[in-house]
Amino acid sequence: MINEFHPTALIVDDEPSICVLLSDILSDLGCTCETAKNTGEALERLKQRNFDIALVDIKMPGPSGISLLTTAHESYKSMSVIIVSAVNDANIAVEAIKKGASDYVVKPFRLEEIREKVRAVINSRGNERS
Repeated sequence: MINEFHPTALIVDDEPSICVLLSDILSDLGCTCETAKNTGEALERLKQRNFDIALVDIKMPGPSGISLLTTAHESYKSMSVIIVSAVNDANIAVEAIKKGASDYVVKPFRLEEIREKVRAVINSRGNERS
């Protein structure tokens, strides 16, 4: 029997249209998706279930996506985090990678760019489970 990997994804962004777009892209890649509109909501989702990947915005009401990244890196080590943000600042991108982000994508992003980044994470996660 083939054990097929079905990744779970958490999308954290305060813009509903971005959440819908990213959910559609990730669902097409075989992910089961949930969304959160801020860091607090994301942390509640993380307490309820394990996610393989999270796509996180930086600027949201309340604690930033960098704060969520730090918590995720410390407490949810098996989850890969991709920052997807309108903040196009090399220093912040480097900070995010140092704090454990697997990648950093600047909005507006190309749909294929998101697909490629997520596929890479899914492939590495699937290989870990084989």
